[in-house]
Amino acid sequence: MSVLPAGQSLTRFVPDLDEMIDNPRAYLTEGPLTVGPRQMYGLAGLFALIGGALLVSCFFIDPADRGRLLGERLALGIGLLLGASVWLGWSLRLRGHSLVLRSEGVDICYRDTVVFCPWAAFNVEGRAFVPGGDSPSAGLTLPLATEALAFVELRRDGTPIAHGAEVKAVQWYVIGVDTVVLPARYEVKAGELGELLLMLGRRLGREMPKGLPPPEAYPRAGRDDLALAPDGNGWIAVHLTRLAFPPRCCDCGERTQRTKNFTLDARGDKLMGLFLPASQPLELAVPVCDDCQRRMRDDQHRGSLRGMQFGSLLFCLLAMLLAWNGGWRDRSLLLVVALAALSVGGIVGFLLGSLASRHSPVEMKGYSPSRGTLQVRFRHPEYAAQVLAAMRSQTNERRP
Repeated sequence: MSVLPAGQSLTRFVPDLDEMIDNPRAYLTEGPLTVGPRQMYGLAGLFALIGGALLVSCFFIDPADRGRLLGERLALGIGLLLGASVWLGWSLRLRGHSLVLRSEGVDICYRDTVVFCPWAAFNVEGRAFVPGGDSPSAGLTLPLATEALAFVELRRDGTPIAHGAEVKAVQWYVIGVDTVVLPARYEVKAGELGELLLMLGRRLGREMPKGLPPPEAYPRAGRDDLALAPDGNGWIAVHLTRLAFPPRCCDCGERTQRTKNFTLDARGDKLMGLFLPASQPLELAVPVCDDCQRRMRDDQHRGSLRGMQFGSLLFCLLAMLLAWNGGWRDRSLLLVVALAALSVGGIVGFLLGSLASRHSPVEMKGYSPSRGTLQVRFRHPEYAAQVLAAMRSQTNERRP
């Protein structure tokens, strides 16, 4: 659950969404569509009112009940006031953010600065990525058309001050040359908003904007951080918006459409505070055929049973030796010790055996929700090469 209220659905925010989808150019020509930030002033006021009332009521508690009620009301009142400060803080932080959708592109606004992005920049294959849990620290990650990045403008008070690769703003930052993160939280659900931007880009961005950007707008050579090869330890750094797998099992290499979900927790790339929950673990569907999945389950099952048997026997022997050396001769007491050792040893051995027999064909680390990136490593280097080729092919398809 997020500390921020969930954004509303796109169909509720745009009641005539079907009309917009049928003819987006005519719809946006009639008037722009503005998507504001999420606001929590009402919740902050409600929490503050109740919390303040509880604290004030502490002065009117009957002396006979003071010991029983004072602590409860103080704790609850202070907790509600702290919650109100969190709602108020995020409302103030998001103030000034908005998206303005026009027929020629989208204005990504923050106070007196506007990043203008033509629809051609979102005319790409790919998908929007939103971290699980709707974390306030990580917004919306979208793929970008590399050739259209130079037409992006940063404007202050209507005057362009930066172009393309030189654009750096609170509401917009580019990773590599074909991925952008919009870190703000808007009043529409982030996933639906991202898919809307990509849909409009594919419908309205089929032609590049007119004019010629300045030379500094174009990305410098080598800025694309798409991995050309794994590092010395076999790890590949990838963006989740463009991660692609070939339709082959990552273990045996046979063609398959079956996948297996691998989970990874987010790394602590930003301290969110006491009241901000962590992002939900990432679930990544990686191709693994039925035979390999069955073999993985069987190996783990055998390892767990062997670990349980070995742990039970070892703990039982050690416990009996210790008890005998300690002078325990009562059979009933020795039986209790043996049963307890068997139970504890079986549990410990089961866990260790399960862990030791877990041989995954893919490893993941370094998941960052705020950047939409992670590192992956495959057991077979040839499969890693196929993944890189699939991502490179997907990137080339975005370019004319």
